[in-house]
Amino acid sequence: VLDGPTNFGPDGGGRNYVPRNYSGRFHGVISIRQALAMSLNVPAVKTLREVGIDEAIEMAHRLGITTLNDRNRYGLSLVIGGGEVTLLDETSGFSVFANDGKRNPVDPILKIVDKDNKIIRENSPKNMPVLDPQIARKINSILSDNKSRTPIFGPNNKLFIPGRTVAAKTGTTQEFRDAWTVGFTPHIAVGVWAGNNNNRSMRPGADGSFVAAPIWNKFMSQVLPQYPDDTFLAYEKSDSKAVPKVAAKSQYKITYYRKSNKKKISEKKAKSMKPEKVIQKIEVVSSEPFSAEGNFIDKKPVF
Repeated sequence: VLDGPTNFGPDGGGRNYVPRNYSGRFHGVISIRQALAMSLNVPAVKTLREVGIDEAIEMAHRLGITTLNDRNRYGLSLVIGGGEVTLLDETSGFSVFANDGKRNPVDPILKIVDKDNKIIRENSPKNMPVLDPQIARKINSILSDNKSRTPIFGPNNKLFIPGRTVAAKTGTTQEFRDAWTVGFTPHIAVGVWAGNNNNRSMRPGADGSFVAAPIWNKFMSQVLPQYPDDTFLAYEKSDSKAVPKVAAKSQYKITYYRKSNKKKISEKKAKSMKPEKVIQKIEVVSSEPFSAEGNFIDKKPVF
């Protein structure tokens, strides 16, 4: 998918919707794996455009999300935080990935016993299939791939726990009102939300990786020794001949300009400057297997 400046047309307020990545930078043609692992906004919006908003909301409900019920309120920004969900629902939804595509309704009661230790009620897993196991396994593979997220988060980020297999995703809403981190292993799913109860903005830079992820990391580091260090089940890889290749780096180029005077600058200089002071122009030299607008030509993405 092409991660570059994209105008998705008028939003609900009549203004053109042109989302940006959190860093303010674009990365050209990348794989779906890289886009999700690095938490890039533009590829996410393009993916929702291909999938469809109604279909995405239906899937969210299947995963256990109980909000997002007024379809008319949501547009393409839904995929990057444009809809309200609860921390409990979000964590429950991620647990479906951990459970190989099967959902267990949220229940705070594990067991009730009387004074004689007789079981009055005991929670038993329902394991309702709601997602193709192969899709769940691909998501697990991507979200546990520390190498793919490293260009944005760094190698020693708080989503990485040395010696353990964990999958995790951060999130941040507009104006730093909400910071999220949800992660899991094959045995446990944990979610963390950070923000103000009155919905006021936190300090600039208070995103999911800096505010919520350290809490998540510390908790997981404490509880994981109680669980086996199992790895996620591997997904079945498609025949390489049937899957389109992602365009190589030589098939696009990025040119950088100083915003103040529109003069061309080097990539090294651009990366040393604040994102808001740099203009990136991405030129696609070859459009295979994606169009110049970054639309999928073949619906089979490369993982």
